[in-house]
Amino acid sequence: RTGCIGGLLSTSLALGGMAGMWLLIQDTMSLSGFGSGASVVSFYMRVGGGIFSKGSDIGAELVSDMEEQQNEEDQRFFEMQKKMAEMEDVRKERMKK
Repeated sequence: RTGCIGGLLSTSLALGGMAGMWLLIQDTMSLSGFGSGASVVSFYMRVGGGIFSKGSDIGAELVSDMEEQQNEEDQRFFEMQKKMAEMEDVRKERMKK
């Protein structure tokens, strides 16, 4: 699904090129070579698109993991501040006695 735009683009350009080549040369042997090259380019564009999308998926997953970890750290920090404030209150009460 990720490389379909590149695959469709290269395929449509190949069909247009084949039509133009047929109008100029009118030789079927040259058309078969042109079509083979276009299919190879289409394959590599689809594979390349898949690799780039996989890389972006991995990056997005890492960022989401970091955000979850940051939220957990923020919660722990808040709890620690709360405990420190309670300890400070207890210390002040002891100092009054």
